[in-house]
Order: sequence, then structure tokens, then C-alpha cells
Amino acid sequence: MAQVALIVYDKNNPYTPAIQIKQRLEGNGHAVTYIDWDEPAWDYSPYDLIYLSYEVAMGAPMPYNVNKPVGLMAYMLYDEFKLGSNWVVYSVWENIYIEDNAHYITKPYSLGFLDVAATPKSFIPVTGFANDVKSLAKIDSPPINSVIAICETGQQLYDGTIAAARRAAYGIYITNDINADGWNLFDRQIVWLLGEEPRPYPVARLKKGFVSGHHCFMSNYITAKVKDYTPLKLPDGTIF
Repeated sequence: MAQVALIVYDKNNPYTPAIQIKQRLEGNGHAVTYIDWDEPAWDYSPYDLIYLSYEVAMGAPMPYNVNKPVGLMAYMLYDEFKLGSNWVVYSVWENIYIEDNAHYITKPYSLGFLDVAATPKSFIPVTGFANDVKSLAKIDSPPINSVIAICETGQQLYDGTIAAARRAAYGIYITNDINADGWNLFDRQIVWLLGEEPRPYPVARLKKGFVSGHHCFMSNYITAKVKDYTPLKLPDGTIF
């Protein structure tokens, strides 16, 4: 379970996307706290994730390069968080175009169009991204319009600054008509931001003579996939 700070315009009267996001996160086992976008000097240290809802405006008094993963539906802050220099609004689409399915967020889907809503709705893609900011999905328009864009910790944001933690923009306006795939992409975005995506099993190379205390003369090395492991230092100094 993660502690999530959900930034909203008015925590006493949250917009529909904020309500939907909170319900979804809580349904997935996370603890969510509403925080007003203009609350000065709020303490972000207790939170594992900061997520900004659709309605949060420019000028929010918060450290934009905060050392916490940040998810953005707040399109007016794409620039502040350096995922892109601008945004545009499209409101006549039901689908997005998956352009990269090698990433964890979009991995379940084939390249091409994917319906994410039951009815035509608003998409607010990020534009003007560069450097290591990567687009995973766009709308059916020039490829500069990304509805799912990400940047990994330590990589360059669009202006050349270094991301202090993972960043993701989700430009699908969440309302009741989001379908299962739209929500699945949202959920996978959260998993990725928190660093909880499944990793490939590590490969351990074991030197002969130190396999569970028994000698092994079959080969110089045994290669094994290990599901759950703790690094172990062998007598000769080898760590696996």
C-alpha cells in the first residue's frame, strides 16, 4: 500500500476526475490524502507518490523537481514539471494510438488504436517534449501530441534538467465513461511510478565448489534464474 498525495483545486469540493482517481487508488489498496493545490509549504515527505488531478492550475507553490514520483493529469503543469512545453485539448476521440508497447505501462496492448472510453471525450496531450521524455501513446494527430508520456529517474526532462524521480503524464480526462482499458493504463501508470512493476528474474552465476555447500564439477559455472533472492557473498568474494 502506498501513501498518495492527491493534489486538487478544492479538497472540500473535488472535481469529478479527482473523486474518480481517489476511488480507484483506494480500491487498489492505496491510502489517499487530498491536498489543495495552493496550500503553501505542505509536507510531501510522508508520501510515496504525488498525483495531480485535472483541475490543478499553474502556479502551485510546490517544488516541481521534488524527489518523489509524480503523476500528472494536471495538463496546465506539464511545463512546470518539464514533461513538455505545452498542451492542447481534443474532445472528439474515443481512442488513443499505442506507439510504444515495450514499456510496462502499455505492454499488454498491440501497437495501433485502442478504445479507452465509451463515448467521445476530452484528451489533453502534452506537446513539445524532448530529450528522454518518451511518448507511449498519442491521439490520432501529429506524433508530438502524447497522451501518455514518461521520464525515468535520472534522465533528462524536456528542458535538459534531470528528473529527481519518475514522472508520467496521463492526458486522458477521467470520467465515468472510461472503459476497462483506460483504467488499466491508469493503474499500470501508478504501478510504474511506484517502481512496483515486475522485474525480470535475476540470473545468478555460481562458481563451482560453492553450490549449497556441495562441489559441482559439471561446468565452471551454473546459471540459474532466481525468483526471490538476497545477495550472498561467497568465500572467494563472489557476490550473487
